[in-house]
Amino acid sequence: MWDMETPLLEGTELGEALRKITALISPGAAHIEIQVSGPAIPLSSATKHHLLRIAQVPRSIMMPIIFVLCVIGSYSLSSRLFDVYTMLGFGTLVFIMRRNGYPAAPFVLGLVLGDILDKNLRRGLVLSDGDLLPFFSRPISAVLAVLVLWTFITNVPIIHAAVLRWRDAVMARVLPAFRRSS
Repeated sequence: MWDMETPLLEGTELGEALRKITALISPGAAHIEIQVSGPAIPLSSATKHHLLRIAQVPRSIMMPIIFVLCVIGSYSLSSRLFDVYTMLGFGTLVFIMRRNGYPAAPFVLGLVLGDILDKNLRRGLVLSDGDLLPFFSRPISAVLAVLVLWTFITNVPIIHAAVLRWRDAVMARVLPAFRRSS
């Protein structure tokens, strides 16, 4: 369920059309709700079937519509062309990344979550007077820190190969018929 707040388009036909389109593009295809303002309106199965037909629209028609909506959305946030140019720049960067075989999802996640992480890290450091120990003193945060560290370490190719050899040796002792399938 997405709620689109665009102060410049509030109460206009275009604003209502954008709200309806964002409801169509909702990631929860099995459970679609429209929220204009106030309580969400659940849709019936027949309505969902018709709304999901938007996936059958050809890319040559859908992409220009999405592009226009992105430009309108980035401009309407603060009425600055800088936001539109920033959106175009990051869109071009992601296009080049995908063209060269790099996934776009980690980049987008970093872009969206990086600001939140930075603000909360600063807040935590201010509350602890610059000490990092409170970040690792609670059991849950310590376990998460160890898991993140383990993920980084095991993705180093030499260490990853050593872990696989160790796993294969242990499994061969436990199950004599075990053979590595890869």
